[in-house]
Amino acid sequence: GAPAPRRYLTSRGLELLFGRSAAENHDVTFKLARREDIWFHVLDAPGGHVVLRNREGRANREDIAEAAALAAFLSERRTEGHVDVQYTERKHVQPSGGGKGRVRVTHAEVIRVTPQDPAGRLRGRS
Repeated sequence: GAPAPRRYLTSRGLELLFGRSAAENHDVTFKLARREDIWFHVLDAPGGHVVLRNREGRANREDIAEAAALAAFLSERRTEGHVDVQYTERKHVQPSGGGKGRVRVTHAEVIRVTPQDPAGRLRGRS
């Protein structure tokens, strides 16, 4: 079968899931994420999809910033100092034509972050 998505925990212990290919992105976004989870993708560049588990609405600004920094790192803009990342509840993300990993997003907010290598800061989880 397909490899499982990679997982990290935020500093506060919330789970982050992410893909590194179009197929993984599709699975993370449309098979694993729940409607209320928060979805992240760098703005205006190719990159991985990141999902922040948001059970009972526990995610706060700190979790959102860490997830966004991961999404920035997983993108082609990882070497830039400041990167805009869009985020929204998963229910606002729909598949679009043009292949796996292509999406259409409504109601996204944008946060500007510095890309962060998760291996340096977040706790890995197999």
